[in-house]
Amino acid sequence: MPTNSPARTVQDLKGKTIAFTRGSNAHYFLIKALERAHLSLDDIRQANLSPTDARAAFESGSIDAWVIWDPFYAEAELNLGARPLTDGAGIVDESVIYSSTRAIAQERSDLFRIVIEEIGKTDDWIRVHPDLAARRLSNETRVPVRIWEKAISRRSYGIIPIDEHILAKQQAIADAFYSLGLLPTPEKVASAWLSKQSP
Repeated sequence: MPTNSPARTVQDLKGKTIAFTRGSNAHYFLIKALERAHLSLDDIRQANLSPTDARAAFESGSIDAWVIWDPFYAEAELNLGARPLTDGAGIVDESVIYSSTRAIAQERSDLFRIVIEEIGKTDDWIRVHPDLAARRLSNETRVPVRIWEKAISRRSYGIIPIDEHILAKQQAIADAFYSLGLLPTPEKVASAWLSKQSP
């Protein structure tokens, strides 16, 4: 929310214009946050914007709120004075899912395991060296170091195997997007899961 916004709770968003990227994790988070506040997407004015366009709209005041992920979130806090009404904790699963083609998972499981191991090593390194990670990310993305420092400080790291609990959460997302017409047919998430190879 803008610093000067009178909104203090998610309930205060009723009738307001909220920007998010359609079909993204921010879209699903908004759905669940509104549900928790006994609201729905029908209770707000939806603005389907890319992060870049949403940032410009937020800065100009043409939207009332913006649902976004890091590092855009950190940049808005540090440079635009944005303040959060809520975050994803206890509302949505913030897991990042690493996936591959079925052929790679089945025929090159050795390669698949190496990739996952290297991602795990990278996670471990970032956890121990957040300042260096922020500098490296800044060099690669040209996003200022202090923004990456803030984004890194609130991330969780580590590789865990996919289980039935994670699958259920992913299925809930698929079901929600199907109900909104974002998916042409119902999706069965578990059908894409290879239990012996999946991380």
